[in-house]
Amino acid sequence: MKHSKMKKVLSATVALMMIGASIPLTVNAAGFDWSGFAGGFGTTGNENIGSDAGNGGNAQSGLNAKIKNDMPTTVPGGVEQTSRCKVENKTYYCKFTGKNKKCNVILPPNYNSNKKYPVMFVLHGIMGSENDMVSGMGVQELMTGLMSSGKAEEFIVVTPNMFTSKTMNGPSGINEQTCKEYDNFLYDVTESLLPYIKENYSVKEGRENTAITGFSMGGREAIYCGLMRPDVFGYVGGACPAPGITPGKDNFMTHPGCMQESEMKFRNVGPEPEVFMITGGTNDGVVGTFPQQYSQILTRNGVNHVYQSIPGGGHDANSVKPHLYTFMRYAFKKGDGTSSGGGSEEIKPIEPDQNGWYFHCGFEGTSDGFTGRGSASVASSSDTASAGSSSLYVSGRQSAWNGASYTLDSTTFKAGNAYSFSAMVSYLSGDATDKFHFTMQYTDASGTTNYTKIATETVSKGKWVQLANKNFTIPAGASNVQIYVETDSSTTSFYVDEVVGAPAGTTINANGNNGGSTNPYQPEYTYPQNIKVNYSTQYHQVQFTWSAVPNAQNYGIAVYLAGKWRIQTQSISGSTTSYVTPKNLTPGMSYKVAIAAKVNGKWDVNNAIKNAVTVTVR
Repeated sequence: MKHSKMKKVLSATVALMMIGASIPLTVNAAGFDWSGFAGGFGTTGNENIGSDAGNGGNAQSGLNAKIKNDMPTTVPGGVEQTSRCKVENKTYYCKFTGKNKKCNVILPPNYNSNKKYPVMFVLHGIMGSENDMVSGMGVQELMTGLMSSGKAEEFIVVTPNMFTSKTMNGPSGINEQTCKEYDNFLYDVTESLLPYIKENYSVKEGRENTAITGFSMGGREAIYCGLMRPDVFGYVGGACPAPGITPGKDNFMTHPGCMQESEMKFRNVGPEPEVFMITGGTNDGVVGTFPQQYSQILTRNGVNHVYQSIPGGGHDANSVKPHLYTFMRYAFKKGDGTSSGGGSEEIKPIEPDQNGWYFHCGFEGTSDGFTGRGSASVASSSDTASAGSSSLYVSGRQSAWNGASYTLDSTTFKAGNAYSFSAMVSYLSGDATDKFHFTMQYTDASGTTNYTKIATETVSKGKWVQLANKNFTIPAGASNVQIYVETDSSTTSFYVDEVVGAPAGTTINANGNNGGSTNPYQPEYTYPQNIKVNYSTQYHQVQFTWSAVPNAQNYGIAVYLAGKWRIQTQSISGSTTSYVTPKNLTPGMSYKVAIAAKVNGKWDVNNAIKNAVTVTVR
């Protein structure tokens, strides 16, 4: 029996056994598979399970009323796209527990630190961790698809570990103590986690730019946090929310409740959220009818909300994905459906780097935001490279247009303006020569998709050839602009490297071996410059930022202690130009710090030391 089917059978069997016994149980953590409760039981989340959207709650106005008429019970085909998000695992200090905790930060495609983004917290189920909602529930795929199509605002997602205990390292099962520790997440997210995100990422401030939702226990906690702190969360949701917000009894335990039914309303500390959405599946054998019961209590209390029922939906992605599809589309919008950003914030275009480039994709261990077109798959490969040690391998092509695609940042690359574009291409098997195209796809003012060639070259097998045009004009009225590499007629697998976008007229040298002639790019410097220091007096820590070094593979930090340079880390990604020290350094202590770069396999230590900075902890 397949593992996913086994989990479904197990969850159904446990539910039936406890319903038949009609007694509350306290379940121990040991010896039981909790994965379905934490991140959903096995399913694609796209089964055809019906079209009844439920009673819609009591929403009569605002975004909730709009959602009531626009909440499909399955995600429309083609919406989910291969993720182009970046996931960063972070450690932060929780004031409530006095301990460090983990979270994942999911950055949207084409994340630009010069632009500020709203933040959405997506919470896991019981016995889960910060990793459970990162994959399997469509979070990244929906972010990529909805944002690239303009159907959702661009935002950052944070998936935390909700368990917040001063005395326990993890939950002991479904019991009253475990539930209380999960409820403590209210203090963690408002006092520690949200401030950490604001301090370390480019985010918009205010409740109108902060959303929270979750699955199962995460749905319960998202609703609880939203009810208690509407001054913090302007958009609140919950998919298959677990019991326990109000007193009740399920097949696991008797819940004392976080509040009485009459108290299940927003606290008078801020305006009610623009969105309050609860989703439940009619075939959920874990939380049963509690989602619907919550909706009924909210209706009796006169709380404006929308309720979505998924016919046949279980405790799985079949219920969660439709919830996220609608919640993500309506989050960070005002009651009239427009952006909540207020229009006062200027979104700054990307500034050219030290080379004069807007972007540079070198594919050193990452796809750098590129995705496959059609049947094509893309992945970083060390088979061959124009520069550095890796390139982007494009395989699985069934048609000539199946290639590697990259979405241009709309704040920087404007319709009607000219720019310089370059990409290196090669292939290792097939005919002796092949014709390659560097192509732009865009949507014109009428909504029609169009294509235009940036550059075309014939490539010899085993050689690297540059596709470049230093004065290419993006057609007037163009939107949703993408660049991609394709072949003229073949379906051979190929490699792409050193993709660059720059201001018009910029000559971008061919990196590496171009058709047999050597023209390597030599960077002007091989060590970080423009080092800047930021201090946190609250946490007694220091942040360093620096200018990107061309073709940097890694960065390293060294501190001068007791007459010697001592390495603190040498594994900072070459795509990262900042470093934050641990917290609680000794105030008043001074340190001499050097930041080095690894370029073409070599560390430039001497210049890094010459460029060292001295900092004093505040």
